[in-house]
Amino acid sequence: MIEVQLNHKSGKAKNKIFYQKYSDKAARILKIKKNYYLSLAIVSASEMKKLNRLYRKKNSVTDVLSFSEKETRGFLVEPDYLGEIVICLSQAEKQSRQRKIKLSEELAHLFAHGLLHLIGFNHQREKEAKKMANLEKKITLIK
Repeated sequence: MIEVQLNHKSGKAKNKIFYQKYSDKAARILKIKKNYYLSLAIVSASEMKKLNRLYRKKNSVTDVLSFSEKETRGFLVEPDYLGEIVICLSQAEKQSRQRKIKLSEELAHLFAHGLLHLIGFNHQREKEAKKMANLEKKITLIK
């Protein structure tokens, strides 16, 4: 199980239960047996732009950032803490309109994407990107 600790209370951004179901599904799909937790922050465009500039040297708003505890420090300070996912709500709203999907679907996709990064997946190579995209689809298909 991967427990989600949500740092935002906006109704539009959904509640902890919403994200927890995707986290639980990811743990099942990836056969994660150990208990972990992560932090999830839903932020404004200005806050996301600051974070993107500070950590990625890009002076623009992005939809999701992941800060892996292991990647940041080279080891886990708290063995059960995976790191933090940061989602920009206004960017998620914009992308959901562009893709003609519900905001909840876009938020689920961004959360799954960020979670996979925390676990160690990336999309720098085409093969890795395809694998990650397939996992994102599996995780977000809740029946």
